[in-house]
Amino acid sequence: MLRRAADVLELVHTKALETTVTARYPLAEVARAHRDLEARRTTGKLLVIP
Repeated sequence: MLRRAADVLELVHTKALETTVTARYPLAEVARAHRDLEARRTTGKLLVIP
């Protein structure tokens, strides 16, 4: 598993694999982020910022 994770991170690092962050939520709003995910109001990746 660690090897595969390293492979994926290398692809991201070299930009061979793109990731799309569509929303950022402060930690205090993590419940809202979860509701948005459950309601399928999001696409791409969500970040929770501590």
